[in-house]
Amino acid sequence: MVKKNLLLAEDDELLASLLDYRLQKGGYNVHLANDGRDVKEYLKTATPDIIVSDIMMPYFSGIE
Repeated sequence: MVKKNLLLAEDDELLASLLDYRLQKGGYNVHLANDGRDVKEYLKTATPDIIVSDIMMPYFSGIE
């Protein structure tokens, strides 16, 4: 089975760590982004299969 690449955008460190752990155990390659700026930078060089995003983050919202 090919692992899916997942971008996890979450500014709460504890929640991000828990989600990262569970998603990796579920078979995903997880890239963490701490805020909207990190998301934009990551998307300049990569295209994830899935994006899981917090809605309220610094700099850019999860909706933006």
